[in-house]
Amino acid sequence: MQPTRQLLISVACVVAAFGSGVRAADPSSEAAPAAAAQASRRAPGSSSSLPKGLLSANIGGNLSSHDFTNQFTFDLYREQAHVDTQYGVPSALAIDIGGGFRVWRNLAAVVAVTNSQSKADASITAQVPHPFFLNKARSISGTAPNLSREETAVHLDVAYMAPLSRRLLLIAFGGASIFSVNQDVVTAIAIGETYPYDEATFTNATSTRASDSPVGFNVGADLAYRMWPSFGFGGTMRFSHATAKFTSGNVSTGSLDVGGVIVSGGVRWLF
Repeated sequence: MQPTRQLLISVACVVAAFGSGVRAADPSSEAAPAAAAQASRRAPGSSSSLPKGLLSANIGGNLSSHDFTNQFTFDLYREQAHVDTQYGVPSALAIDIGGGFRVWRNLAAVVAVTNSQSKADASITAQVPHPFFLNKARSISGTAPNLSREETAVHLDVAYMAPLSRRLLLIAFGGASIFSVNQDVVTAIAIGETYPYDEATFTNATSTRASDSPVGFNVGADLAYRMWPSFGFGGTMRFSHATAKFTSGNVSTGSLDVGGVIVSGGVRWLF
């Protein structure tokens, strides 16, 4: 019995020594957990897989139109002439340039600048007094051609970065928008008339550049595709809105919508 017990103890010691030797000879058993943790940190859904920053340059179009009407009066023959002007603000070419830095996990601070410009005719109708008879206004109509409209906005946004894959990155953003809006506004008209003055004709219109700087908001999303580690392509959709008022001399437009939907695409630099 005693020899058998000693034999079992010897076998157990040999097995234990062999097991510890195998673990010491196989470093992968210790490296595996570290490699798994590192792979987890680099997974597409983790914040460490995101770029530290991004720059974008896009060209596209402002798809919104903001037609508006304004009225003004002026003295003529001891009465007042009434002028109505219908402005067309069509969809226009737009640029969207921006950049941002990731500040904490998936959150980033982003600054972008958008600009759109358009030209359109304005339709004018007016009631002008008669030089001889009171309350006998004459109707005229005409066009003020190629009136310019320009909108520039600086967008200060907070963004959330959501990696969809190792190459595809979705960014949702929103924040404040500071606009600078310039609009050609009709401020005077000239008329033609001949004796007996029962009829008048529209001759031309005078316009003045009016400006306003309203503050509004913007929201949108950007989808970037990384073709190379630091370069790719993408598209942006941005909705912005503010309320402006143009005033020039005796002409005031009242409250008008500015901004709209800008859809654009271009290049991305990721770092």
